[in-house]
Amino acid sequence: METLYNSMVVQLHLSLIAAIDARVMILDEPTLGLDILSRKAFYEMLIDEWCDGERTVIISTHQVEEIETLLSDVMILNEGKLVLNISLEDVDSRFVALSHDALSAERIAAAHPLLRYRQQGEAIALFDGAPAEDIAALGQRMRPKLVDLFVALTRAPELDRTVA
Repeated sequence: METLYNSMVVQLHLSLIAAIDARVMILDEPTLGLDILSRKAFYEMLIDEWCDGERTVIISTHQVEEIETLLSDVMILNEGKLVLNISLEDVDSRFVALSHDALSAERIAAAHPLLRYRQQGEAIALFDGAPAEDIAALGQRMRPKLVDLFVALTRAPELDRTVA
């Protein structure tokens, strides 16, 4: 029954969106309360039915990982202040996530990454810009995830997590 209800909610959302003939649409947490399948269906329908290259959708959400693959541009706010406004393509060229082993941790930390964290048991350092060649050689470059970039740009300095 819940799946049927959520499906109906998604269809209602889509109907409302499809009925709007505007160049810009702002959605604030549009999938709040929907299950995973309904959220996925909503975003697929939004892209397929409304986004035609002539319109812009601005989505405000805390579920960054849910929409990361849909984005062309990213804006990150911290306490109401814009801390990043960049295309997703430029995120990939500007920010570097470097996975590394425990033996390299001290040298990586000395290079002052924006954030150090663990992902699936692996130590990662996130840099704004490419680290020096000797530091880059200590690990494997990865595409930074937006959720980690958000944490790096909005966390309080006292919350810095030390990773070995």
